[in-house]
Parts: sequence; C-alpha cells; structure tokens
Amino acid sequence: MMLMNNLKNMIKASDRTLRDVAAQKGITPESISRQCNGKTPLNEYDAQDYAEILGCNPWDIMYRNPPVPLLAAVMPWDETTDEYFTTHMPDSKIPTGDDGGRPRLFVAHEWSTERSKRFENKSVYLHDYYKDEVMAVYWDNTVELPQNNIILAGAIQIVDAEPLRTKTISKDCFGHFSYSMTTEGELLYGILYQAGKNNYTMESINFGNYTNLELEWAAPSLMFIERPNLRGVKIVERPTAKLKEVIGTKAQSGVLS
Repeated sequence: MMLMNNLKNMIKASDRTLRDVAAQKGITPESISRQCNGKTPLNEYDAQDYAEILGCNPWDIMYRNPPVPLLAAVMPWDETTDEYFTTHMPDSKIPTGDDGGRPRLFVAHEWSTERSKRFENKSVYLHDYYKDEVMAVYWDNTVELPQNNIILAGAIQIVDAEPLRTKTISKDCFGHFSYSMTTEGELLYGILYQAGKNNYTMESINFGNYTNLELEWAAPSLMFIERPNLRGVKIVERPTAKLKEVIGTKAQSGVLS
C-alpha cells in the first residue's frame, strides 16, 4: 500500500526548491521527487532529516492530514475513579453497572490521575481522512479490559468533534454509541436516547446506565481503528488542549480557534 506523504507541500511552504533540498540532504533531485510522489517510501529517518532542513515537525512531513487531538481515554473503573467522582463532582450520581456494582469502564479526560497523565498533550497522526473536526479517544491497552471489549484494547476511536464547538446534541447520536458531556462536566459514553425535552438517558453494559441527563453536547462515534500500528497511525507528543478547553472552539492539535 502506497502511503502519500506531505513532503512536497512542506518544501513548497518553505519557499525552497526540490533541487535545493535534495542537495542539502545529499541525494539527487530524482530521488527526492520519487519520495514526494510516494514511489519511494519515506521513513522516519528521512522525515527527521527533512524536518531539520525545513525547520518543521517530521510528522508534518510524513502525514498529509493534520494531527487529530487525543482528548479522552477509556480505562477500567477502579478506586481512583470513585475518588475522582467524589472529589470533582460531589453532586454527581455515580452510575451502576449491569450487575448492580460499579461500571467496568469510564472515560478519562482531565488527566488528573497518575494512570491517565500519560495521555496528556498527545495527538494522533493518520493517513485516513475523515472530516475537519474530529477528536481521538484511546482505549487503554496497558490494563485488562472486559472480555467483550478486549478486541478494542489499544484501539483509537474517531469521534465527530463538531458538536463540541457548536454545543449541540447531534441527532446522529440517538440509538447509537456516542460521547456526551453533562452540564455538570461529566464525560459519558453509551447509547444515547432522548427521554423528553432537554432530558436524556444513556445506556451501556460496561460504562453504566444514566437517566435524567442534562447535556451540553453529544457527539457520535465515527469509527474504530483496531490495529493502529498496522494502519501507519502514530500517537505523538504535541501541545494539545484538554477536552473542556476545546468546547466552543474547533478541535485542533496545538491551538484553539
């Protein structure tokens, strides 16, 4: 599979010529032309060389699409989750799972605990293009997920981020797995239903059941990338706003607009 890179566009943006950049890297103009056209693979070492020459990020050379901000991560519910709900949302009702106990999973986005801090300031580069406003959710593979979600361990979920900017409840969420944020600031995941005017319920075997929800926004899941490493997907360190900072703006990596 030929994966197109962004080398030609980055050279053009730098006001340099292919011949000039090729000479500085020590290769022929024909060689750099083949890399620009995808006929010769561009590896990370090449991208790093070009980034130093052009004064840019190597990932912006390897990928044509802008990075997708990683704004949330699915993790198993544990005692730190109970502590988070108690500390941050004392008026919140902690949900119950299908067995009457705590839910098996929850969605982290504040990066306030030791196990979630590693997801802070991360963005996802991928060759697939979806739409201009999307966000990424990582399904943590360093912990044991429930059996019915084990296939998603390490998966990256792409979510429509337009409802975050517009602060709306997307109709595409109803009857489907979606992410939503309550007016109290809780990020939830499950199948969304409208129970009445400005009143919603959300159901999930692993994430718990919620009723009488007042929501600020709700966004549908677009797809899962179950084996990111086989799709040329990279999670990289990059300044990234937290999810609550993105609300009301266009979700982008590194900046708010």
